[in-house]
Amino acid sequence: MSRIKKRGLDYFPLDIDFLQNRLVRRIMKREGDGALATLVSAFSCIYGGEGYYVLTDAFFYEDISANLYHQTAEDVKRILTLAAEYGIFDVTLFRECGVLTSAGIQRQYLFSTKRRKSSAIDNRFNLITDEQEDDDAGKQEEAAGLFPETSGSETEVSAALPEVSTTLPESAMGTSQNVTLIPENVASGTHSIAQNSTAKHSTAKHSTAEHRIPPPQ
Repeated sequence: MSRIKKRGLDYFPLDIDFLQNRLVRRIMKREGDGALATLVSAFSCIYGGEGYYVLTDAFFYEDISANLYHQTAEDVKRILTLAAEYGIFDVTLFRECGVLTSAGIQRQYLFSTKRRKSSAIDNRFNLITDEQEDDDAGKQEEAAGLFPETSGSETEVSAALPEVSTTLPESAMGTSQNVTLIPENVASGTHSIAQNSTAKHSTAKHSTAEHRIPPPQ
């Protein structure tokens, strides 16, 4: 028996300034602090179910209210309707199809499931245009271009590098042959130079002694 592939996500990100969001604060001001739990529960149903949308009906509102202490099914429906009108969810899809989703939710779903073989958005609920997809792909490629991956065999890598010539020109080769020294010759030549220097020093000393004026008696 094959395993059923999961469509939803195991977790979803939540901005740290979610409570400071102007739209969220307006809803909480009208519906109380319990509206925050309702919104988080709705996001959990969206990301954990289909991954990027959820169909709302009477059972859906009852399921959310069953996990809350002070909100009834009518309270949940009113809060989510207000969230759609404020723009947290797409108001057109909510009114016409009873679907809770948004362009941001869909982009997050595609980003989180980019390693899956299939993570397409249903055309009926797709809110991401081709221009937005190209823009997002361009940003990802630009970020990846900062640290390009080196792949391929060593032959391919070496082929991409410029060739450096290791041969010397004829003039340099001739010079190198003339300059080549044999260690024995170097040692003997150095020894001869030292001997000549010593001999010259002795001759100069002897000549100085001969020309020295004797002291008066």
